[in-house]
Amino acid sequence: MKKVLALLLALSLVFALVACGEPTPAETTPPADTGAPTAVAPPTEPDIDPNADIDSGDQPLDKVGYYDPDYDYSQNKKFKVIYVCIGYNDLNADFNASFAHWASLSNVQYDGYWSADSNEALLTQLPTLKEQGYDGVLLDPDMMQFPQIAEVCDSIGLQWMGCMGQALAWTPEIVPAGLLHPYVGFSHVEFGARLANRLIQYSNDTWADADLATNVGFIGVDMSTSPPLHQRVEGAQAAWAAAGGNPDSFFATDVGGDMTVQAAQNVVESCIALNSTYEYWLIVGVIEDFADGAANAIDNVFGNADNAAIGTIGGKKLAAKWDEGIDSAWRFVLDSPTPFYAEPLFFALYAFMSGQATPETIWPSWVDKNPALVPLFGDTYAQLNIPAYFQTKETYKELLTWANLYTRSSIYPYSEPGVTINSYPSRVSIPDSYKG
Repeated sequence: MKKVLALLLALSLVFALVACGEPTPAETTPPADTGAPTAVAPPTEPDIDPNADIDSGDQPLDKVGYYDPDYDYSQNKKFKVIYVCIGYNDLNADFNASFAHWASLSNVQYDGYWSADSNEALLTQLPTLKEQGYDGVLLDPDMMQFPQIAEVCDSIGLQWMGCMGQALAWTPEIVPAGLLHPYVGFSHVEFGARLANRLIQYSNDTWADADLATNVGFIGVDMSTSPPLHQRVEGAQAAWAAAGGNPDSFFATDVGGDMTVQAAQNVVESCIALNSTYEYWLIVGVIEDFADGAANAIDNVFGNADNAAIGTIGGKKLAAKWDEGIDSAWRFVLDSPTPFYAEPLFFALYAFMSGQATPETIWPSWVDKNPALVPLFGDTYAQLNIPAYFQTKETYKELLTWANLYTRSSIYPYSEPGVTINSYPSRVSIPDSYKG
């Protein structure tokens, strides 16, 4: 139990530091129903400007690790790649389909996924994959297993790329001790704050008599056993405080270890029933199933979807509901479309296999030189940030049409007129904090 708690605290610290750019004390308990925030909220979400001056790095090796339509992928051998993970869920399935798509454009034999039954099984399978002729593996394992994975893959010459989790070394006290490989992703604290700011803006624009200090309640549907999801709630709490929200009106409803629609519905129903004086509710669901459960709770207990707004990270599930004509208090999602997210993961691995770059040399401008973070992450491997965009009922088809154009696919069933490959920016600027 002590090791588990230490891991949660260490990871909570990691994600808070990534978001804030400076040391932030880790909490020893899940966020309370009230209290001061532990992260600084970013400003209100700006409009997306496809013509903005984006500094994503100008060194030659900043440009590799993406699909290049002008590159002759047939000049290299037909690399053999597989996706290896622990368990298999809808998100893994989306990544699997996305990797298959990028493989079809790059002369790669992609053999889908293999789901390990245990950490030990995953580790012992890696040499077998090398013997079977695999040149590279894409990995979504238990994050604590990355040091062993790095050791095995490096010793047998199997190229690899971690997908949704950071590949970190750890001290005996289970404190991060440096990256072992490049990472592609985003800050969960920042995303939580962006969602909250968007909800607060919705309240200001929609409800004339809503007052954050008196009659608006805010719920963060939390999963304290998952540090990334927990950090999204912390970011939302910070944004609520920064906007002048009553700290006593922020409620972190924890589903424990139950990552289901029903678990989220249960805790949100209970919270609303116990705090029936609020006229309006804002809710960050952190994942789509939690937002879905919160929408059910609004219908079942609050009974007035017009006076509630829910936002989350994701995109596919809400888009499907809108396609079916289903409306609820669930208003928007913050989304990096999965095939778009999968691109740098897949092509970083391709760069390693083809010799275009090594894990130590890819995306050099994205190595975080912030002295406060070097003890945790080191200053060798890149941490590439990817953009995320809000989907609303009015814009989701446009965004996903753009995702099709950008990825040269027909993964999403939309083709909105007037959308071009330049309608949304495909990169973000390097944070100033990275420069040390």
